[in-house]
Amino acid sequence: KAWIEQHGVAPLEFRVVPVPVTVPDENHRKAFVSAVKNAGIQSPALVVVDTLARNFGPGNESLAQDMNQFVAGCDALREAFAETTVLAVHHSGKMQKRGARGSLALKAAANSVFALVRAGDGMKLISEKQKDGDMIEPIHLGLADICLPDGGTSCVIGASKPGAVPHATDDPRTKE
Repeated sequence: KAWIEQHGVAPLEFRVVPVPVTVPDENHRKAFVSAVKNAGIQSPALVVVDTLARNFGPGNESLAQDMNQFVAGCDALREAFAETTVLAVHHSGKMQKRGARGSLALKAAANSVFALVRAGDGMKLISEKQKDGDMIEPIHLGLADICLPDGGTSCVIGASKPGAVPHATDDPRTKE
């Protein structure tokens, strides 16, 4: 609703599955793939797994063998839909400068890894890994507060205003 209010148009078509899909579980994945295709979407451009923890299942994300099963599940989703990118949202651990929590098998298998960190009044998207390309310069982002027609409020993310460059010291990964 906020995106439409801000831009006057709907973003690309998207659907939300309001329940977790246990990615490592073949039966859960097959049910998800069938539901997407039955909804008339043969090959979504992007499948967002939000968050890894909610869709990981009973395994231990700190064990490489369990994380490898999650990665294999993401690969199976990519194979089920031609030309699909799978994006897994994952949280950093308590020691943010160490990066994502759990097994390093996830980062090792990923083609790209980005961290979204607070930076002043906005955020910064930082490239941490690019398998087949150059590292990308940080992207500075801001949030626009949006008043919705029903009286509610939300926000929309976008490029920050020119000159509004967050400071490197705002990156929590640089703090002890």
